[in-house]
Amino acid sequence: MTAVGEKINKGFGGLANKKGDLIFCLALLLWPTIQFAIFYVGVNFNSILLCFQKIEFIDGVNVSSWGLENFATNFKDAFTFMGGSLFGSQLRLSLLFWILGLIVGTSLGMMFSYFIYKKLRGYSFFRTILFLPSIISITVVIVLYKTFININIGPAMGYPSGITDEPSLMVPQLIFFTLWFSFGTSVLMYSNAMCNISTEVVEAAELDGATGFKEFWHISLPGVYSTFCVFFVSSVAGICTNQHNVWTFYGTEAPEQVQTIGYYIFQQSHMVSESGQGKYTMLAAFGIILTLIAVPLTLGARKLLERIGPSST
Repeated sequence: MTAVGEKINKGFGGLANKKGDLIFCLALLLWPTIQFAIFYVGVNFNSILLCFQKIEFIDGVNVSSWGLENFATNFKDAFTFMGGSLFGSQLRLSLLFWILGLIVGTSLGMMFSYFIYKKLRGYSFFRTILFLPSIISITVVIVLYKTFININIGPAMGYPSGITDEPSLMVPQLIFFTLWFSFGTSVLMYSNAMCNISTEVVEAAELDGATGFKEFWHISLPGVYSTFCVFFVSSVAGICTNQHNVWTFYGTEAPEQVQTIGYYIFQQSHMVSESGQGKYTMLAAFGIILTLIAVPLTLGARKLLERIGPSST
């Protein structure tokens, strides 16, 4: 009987311990769950409601009406970009940033990563130069960048007032800065992925007489393909949301020729207090439209990369 009683007590003790573990896990998950419910589910649900709502300020009172007018206005004003609207230039510049980042940024990022991975001569210097902008705050980097090129480079090129305010050079210098600043993260991720490539495979290729280019093309690139997929899919999803540091360079008064879609959304959201609460409804509808465009593009890009990747051959 004593042995049976001890087993029963141990069973109840184990059940109590399991309940305690469950309560502890639930307590840990409670705060992030509340944050997710408020700042993701709540915010997005409210945005969906706002996009069907129109708010007008009449006789000191906010009057609301429901319908699809916000979508119709967005399509009329934004998507008639062939006529030279502001949205057209914003879309073209956003696509230009994305294409150059994909072609130039990815190519150079992988080459610099391979350079650092192989520890060729001077790799420590280049690693420091490429990582430094990512370590320091973006605001500090832009202030230093603008001060340097406006005081030193601008007068030497014949622009005494500075390069950042020269209309013909605004877009090129933004492209240069965006590519340079993006190298830190991409080089870090690609070089770390290359370090995970099996040393036996690399040594076997070297014994077979593979040159540096063949090793890079046939071993290093397939080894970092999954990392490339993450960057590519993220970049597709961010075409309409990435403002490419335009806000940090020019604030709320950025010239039209350097505005991207991401900057426009951020700027309009920031200035809602000046234009009235009704502006939120237009932005909500605009965000829903961009989401409906971005989601299939993102999923399609991921599916395409999965099919053409080295794992499928």
